[in-house]
Amino acid sequence: MQDRVVRIFLFLCGFLLVAWIVYALGKLLIPVTDRADKAILAACNPDHYVPVLDQFVRALTDYTNFLIAAPLFSFAIASLLYRLVRKGKTVFAGLLAAETVIIAILAALGKIWPNNTYVLSNVFLVIGILLAFCAAAVAFDRMTDDAMRRFFWISLLALLSGYMAGSVSTEWIKKAVARPRPLNSANAPWNEHLRIVPDENLHGRNSYPSGHTSGTFGLLTPLFLFIRNRKGRAALIGWGVLQGYARVYTAAHFPFCCLMGAVLGLSIGTLVFFTLGGPYLRGQERSPADTTANRSFGVA
Repeated sequence: MQDRVVRIFLFLCGFLLVAWIVYALGKLLIPVTDRADKAILAACNPDHYVPVLDQFVRALTDYTNFLIAAPLFSFAIASLLYRLVRKGKTVFAGLLAAETVIIAILAALGKIWPNNTYVLSNVFLVIGILLAFCAAAVAFDRMTDDAMRRFFWISLLALLSGYMAGSVSTEWIKKAVARPRPLNSANAPWNEHLRIVPDENLHGRNSYPSGHTSGTFGLLTPLFLFIRNRKGRAALIGWGVLQGYARVYTAAHFPFCCLMGAVLGLSIGTLVFFTLGGPYLRGQERSPADTTANRSFGVA
């Protein structure tokens, strides 16, 4: 019990320190990077419609965190219920599969954050749902009980990290630094030549740091530190980088805001993993009983 209290205390202290450092760097460096920030954003924000890429970027910026967090949450709930009853694993895997179909149908019908202009973005959402939720169902069905137990806790750590990075710390820092978004009238007349991407909904007027990017890296970092598969790790990093790029492409954030959002999410995710017991969840066994799914997900 005492060890847990110490770990939680260390996490809270580290969290406050990380948030303060990101805040301080924003106050210090934003005036220095402002000109370069605007030049990079103007280069990344196309002055004309780009077929498919526009829709893909809109899907990235809208749905990335949902496609990470929701399957992890569903996996965690199914794992918890299975641990309580200790039977019916196939039944729970079937429920996860059924959930996949239901959510995909809702997305196809435009019931989940539809893009009204870029309809192809909704198609990307349906594909993403099928891939992400099916992966959770397959992993649940094929993992050994021990691997499932460890991934259950990692899922909770990832969800906690994503929330602390993408919501709690980001909102406080945004209010404290108060850097206007690129499309804010405070950046006129420079922003008059930026292209507004259709259906881009900006919540709040402040840009630093990017909540989408910090949330993505907060969610992905515990998973990155947990898995052992190099290709899986590369895919996670790539996904996070693409999220940051998407926020710049749509002129939702300046590049420096996305960079520091990534730093914030990465730092909090690392902090969560190492203070709250992530390394102990990786396990050391290499039992032949482990399935191909365990290895493919990097669960040793």
